[in-house]
Amino acid sequence: MPILFLTGRQSLEDKVRAFRAGGDDFVVKPYLPSEVVLRVEALLRRAAWNAQPPDVERFGDLEVDRAARVVRRGGRPVKLSPMELELELLITLASTPGNPWPVDRLARRLGIAVESMVNASELIRMKVSRLRRKLGPEPRRPRYLHNHRRSGYLLAWRNRGADARSEPDPRR
Repeated sequence: MPILFLTGRQSLEDKVRAFRAGGDDFVVKPYLPSEVVLRVEALLRRAAWNAQPPDVERFGDLEVDRAARVVRRGGRPVKLSPMELELELLITLASTPGNPWPVDRLARRLGIAVESMVNASELIRMKVSRLRRKLGPEPRRPRYLHNHRRSGYLLAWRNRGADARSEPDPRR
């Protein structure tokens, strides 16, 4: 989502802070409404060019459709419990395939209120374990959900024949 600053501040420091905060454009008062409209249209055009990756991610025979909020394995729907946050967990991990999510960040993203990092870690571990049992025949040898010590959990495809010590291919 593009960010346009409309402000009365015009110092260089204000502009630098706005751009460093993530702004895409900066317009100082007084401005013409037609100029603002043109700048918004240009920002939206550029945002469309830099569109998000497709909402469907594939990991071997696992397919995660983030938009439809559906998970399929081998073409068949996988029943995931929204109450147990299984679907949210999988969608979150699918948003950055191959990149680990630290436990504290996962807990915040899933809206899990915990008293300590130990509690958060145990709760996330339990949810990942349940999800592994639903996604694969051998949860102790996961094909999709992996954990990296001190880095967190990630979603990636690992072929059964691959060396267990090797890194999973993040896209397949």
